[in-house]
Amino acid sequence: MGSHMSLKHTLAKAALAAPFVFAMAANVSAQEKLQVFEPNATDLSKPIAGCVVTTPNQPGLTAWDKLVTVMNARSQMIAASGDKLAVADKNFEMIFTIANNFSGKEGYIITSSNPKATRTNSQEFCFRPTANSVNVDVSKLEKVPQVVNQGELGIALTNNHKLGSKVAVMGMHPQGSLYAVHFNPVTGKAALKEADGQGGRARDVAYLVNFDYSAKMKTVMEQLASAKEDTRVAAATGTVPAPR
Repeated sequence: MGSHMSLKHTLAKAALAAPFVFAMAANVSAQEKLQVFEPNATDLSKPIAGCVVTTPNQPGLTAWDKLVTVMNARSQMIAASGDKLAVADKNFEMIFTIANNFSGKEGYIITSSNPKATRTNSQEFCFRPTANSVNVDVSKLEKVPQVVNQGELGIALTNNHKLGSKVAVMGMHPQGSLYAVHFNPVTGKAALKEADGQGGRARDVAYLVNFDYSAKMKTVMEQLASAKEDTRVAAATGTVPAPR
């Protein structure tokens, strides 16, 4: 999405500044459990960490309505999502967001209390901010992006890439640890991997099914692919593509 270099630069600066702290954001302890907040009583001018819940018998104050409020305030869009395989056959959606302007900066990993198919009926959504988040079009991806192709993480992602499960979303947590979601568009299966800032101590922290890009992200990727094709045609023929 054109943000690989900016993310790479950010990671390089962080690596020089201090050792990365390894933090599994998806597996926090009970002591670190996120607190419930109300968007209308919260400063949404800065990154948010916490949960929104449905207010009973209040139209317009469902957890989904509050999620939309936070997303709009933080200039976020859903890049992709899938249902995390959980215990007792109860799956719940994990949503991965990126900045609307594709800057590669702030994003979120959001967990729902419901599966993807019934997300708008969810009673709770929990937000965990990321320092960097980038969407990647797996249909155009020939190899593992360099920024996450490091250490054990790079080896694991490369092995999955060869099997058809490619990096779709990647980035860095505020503490400096790396994460990447790889998925197979044929099966809809995916996994969230995390590692320290050098790719060490890599592990799977979530397995997902029904994973795919959001409808909006698919449209954006199609437009970008079309624009690139127009540019290639223009370069070959000496013509200027019509504005869209």
